[in-house]
Amino acid sequence: MENEKSDEKSNRKSKFEKMSLQQKDEIFMLKEVLKVQFTEKGTEHPATLNNIQKLADLLFACYDYVEAQVYYKRCFEGRMRALGPGNILVYHSLARYAESVCALRRFDEAVLLFEEALKKFDTMLGTDALESLPTVEGLALSYYELKSYKKAEEYYQRTLEFRSNKFGKDDQVTLGVVNKLAVLYLDMKRLDLAETICESSLDFCLKSLGRDHPTTQSSVAILANVKYTQGKKVEAEKMYLIAYESQRSTLGDNDPITLGTGCRLAELIQWRGDLFQAELMRRKMREVCETLYGESHPRTLEELHHLAVLLLDQEQIVEAEELFRFVLEGRLQCLPPNHPYTFDTMHHLGRLILKQIPWKHSPELARRIKETEKLFKEALEGRDKALGKDHDDTIDTSYYLAEFYKDQSRWLESEPYYQRVHKVYERRYGTNSLKVVDIIYTLGVVSQLRKKFLEASEYFMQCVKIYKVLYGSSTKPSEQELIKDSEDLYNNCIMRSKF
Repeated sequence: MENEKSDEKSNRKSKFEKMSLQQKDEIFMLKEVLKVQFTEKGTEHPATLNNIQKLADLLFACYDYVEAQVYYKRCFEGRMRALGPGNILVYHSLARYAESVCALRRFDEAVLLFEEALKKFDTMLGTDALESLPTVEGLALSYYELKSYKKAEEYYQRTLEFRSNKFGKDDQVTLGVVNKLAVLYLDMKRLDLAETICESSLDFCLKSLGRDHPTTQSSVAILANVKYTQGKKVEAEKMYLIAYESQRSTLGDNDPITLGTGCRLAELIQWRGDLFQAELMRRKMREVCETLYGESHPRTLEELHHLAVLLLDQEQIVEAEELFRFVLEGRLQCLPPNHPYTFDTMHHLGRLILKQIPWKHSPELARRIKETEKLFKEALEGRDKALGKDHDDTIDTSYYLAEFYKDQSRWLESEPYYQRVHKVYERRYGTNSLKVVDIIYTLGVVSQLRKKFLEASEYFMQCVKIYKVLYGSSTKPSEQELIKDSEDLYNNCIMRSKF
């Protein structure tokens, strides 16, 4: 989310910098006119206030929200004094002031201003007045950003009902509201409802607007997100591919929206197991990130991290290590202390070094062992604080640290980390699950290596019981072999415990 906000600010800055000479001239001329009007007519003359509003509108259109909100506020306060609380123009100014505050992401303040304006609109114009529509939409957006989803839903539904009745269900802006409502339901985890209304919106978009219209593209991308969240990854990949190709043709490769869709598409291609195509996509996304943001930007570092993980999974160790080290250094510098992304990179760099450790005794071995242990410990400590002790990523690091100690024959040090994983897995997946029995089996092996044979026998007996629950009626030799292997280990430990 931080990256999305950063992208948004970057886009606004870019658009403001590209303000046309005509717009700059208009702003300059209006300010000069206002200087004269302040002197000759006064600050609360209707003509002066009208030009203040006009200047604020022009600044807002040029993405200069900071200065725009100053003039909107001045216009609102001036009209309140000059016209009184019974004049509708006062609340038009208040609504525009609220929009500028909302654009500055001061959503708590924006809600109060929008609510005040809407109350007056509803009283003075009625609840179905067209003039109040931007205020209702502003409230929906502000409540959504504040994660007050029930209130956001109320105002999005009001907006949708009004626009559908006034402009039709196939109107471009109406369909845009449907898309926003689908995103809201996605965030509320009401996935079936999000899927239904998004599919309906996409049908209307394709018929009314065409495949390459931005609203249609948005519908496709949202529906892809819904499918992805539902776990329908095959369908999601198809939708992302459609959205990506359409966005490339209309927005270009080097657009943040195209980039976001391409990154999710790469993730799904990787999940499907086509690592070659996934690598091509990841490398392309890396190039786009570096073009848009530079090589040390957090968004670029995120994509480099994903590429490094993919290369690690393909055993392209040398390039993966170079990328992980670059990303780790960058994240330590540009992200806040104890950021989860930093610990994520530490964890995967530890995984990579674990694969590379030369098992022949040498100075290199000692250095690698020390670095791996440090990375895993820092990652675990950081993830404990940032994510919580039971988070998937935290438990993943605990498991790798346990594996590291086991591979070093440091069995006593590995045991508490395996036990930690075991407790979380048992709560999460239940006693009779493969994830749990795999950890119990490993604990049995560790206890056996420590010559704690009685303790090991208890672990192996647990394995026997779980495997019998899972595979007791199975006729597959491989599954029956698991039961027999655990029984043999149990008997062996019982026998050795007597000596």
